[in-house]
Amino acid sequence: MNFYSKSTLSIVTKFILMALQLLVYLLINRQLSPTEFGNYTLLFANACFIQLIFSGGFDVAVVHFFSVKNFKKIFSQLLFNYSKVIAIILVLLFIGNYLLGTNALRIGISSDFLPNRSVLFLFYFASFIVNLFSQSFYLARGFYVLNNLILILAQVILIPLVLVFNQPDAIILSYAICNLMPLILIPFFKNKASVIVLQKEIKATQFWKYALVVAFINIVQFMAYRADYWLIDKNLKPQDLALYANAMKFSQLFWIIPNALATIIFRELSGGNESLKKSLLGMAHFVFLGLFIASFFYIEFGGDLVDFFLSHKYKGAANTSFQLLPGTLFFTYNILLSPYFSAQKKLWVNGSISFFSALFLIIADFILIPKYGLNAAIEVNNACYIFGGVLTLIAYIYFEKISWRAAWNWKQNFKNFRTIKIE
Repeated sequence: MNFYSKSTLSIVTKFILMALQLLVYLLINRQLSPTEFGNYTLLFANACFIQLIFSGGFDVAVVHFFSVKNFKKIFSQLLFNYSKVIAIILVLLFIGNYLLGTNALRIGISSDFLPNRSVLFLFYFASFIVNLFSQSFYLARGFYVLNNLILILAQVILIPLVLVFNQPDAIILSYAICNLMPLILIPFFKNKASVIVLQKEIKATQFWKYALVVAFINIVQFMAYRADYWLIDKNLKPQDLALYANAMKFSQLFWIIPNALATIIFRELSGGNESLKKSLLGMAHFVFLGLFIASFFYIEFGGDLVDFFLSHKYKGAANTSFQLLPGTLFFTYNILLSPYFSAQKKLWVNGSISFFSALFLIIADFILIPKYGLNAAIEVNNACYIFGGVLTLIAYIYFEKISWRAAWNWKQNFKNFRTIKIE
């Protein structure tokens, strides 16, 4: 089967999903003031950070090792041990909230904005773990479209909930309920999916070693590309964080296609797809070129649309999103090529790039934001994303032993991209 034909429907459903997620985002944005939305943005940044710790790289490891011969035999044991660890963490979080009289998520957030809701957040994180397991089930079996369709259904349910319950804690409860949606079809797919069987086997220790390395890299990546939220919050106003977050949201719509492809790339490379491995650079070049051309249309026609969608509360959000485009475009190479290193078990490459990116961003933002404000955050963000994208591209060329001349042979690369097969 041609890679392009298999990925098209996944990309289309991903577009629909992202459109609905954007609609939910805009509805919440309209219902909250800039100050409230700045606090809300920081709240979910903190939540995402804790989620990365809870996930422990489990979901990525499931997708990577699912095709290995004896993985099903040890899956229940892995799931049981992982659940015990998460249960202990949740209990400790609850006790900590009770003893300290505060909420672990409310880092730098006004107590008037979010009252102490320990049980609410425990439910939210429990639903997140369920969502993590469920999506791993679909993605490991190659059900990309089905996974997207279920997430689309969750967003459709979320829209009226956000409209009716427009308070921050009610919105979080709504997200928690929708996190449970991927569970609905799992019983119907038990033992019905075909998987690639490799000749090697896996032990539980191999799984956890891989998962924990992934978890570490994910946390470092979060620090590299989201630590600016904390530093903006510390040095500027919540309104500035809201403006910056909105600009990031619109500029990163350019990542819809790369993210949809990256999900498929990782599973296929983990299953040993040599055709895809050899053609990956051509795909990255082609997607980058397409997004580069699309960016001109966005700059020409997108400004009025951004201002309209944000109800003109954030003057400058459109221009800020335009300023963020260079980094956004170059980071496409990181999104599309980093699954290669994960599938080849060269996780240290992704980890090293993320570590140096995080180090640069934190130091630069710490020095420059207090002095130059939001403009400094924008330029540092661009530099960080460009650095990550270019370094990933260079690493891929090096490890695949591609000559620099062949790496930039667009005609041959495009030909390779068109002939990728699903093996």
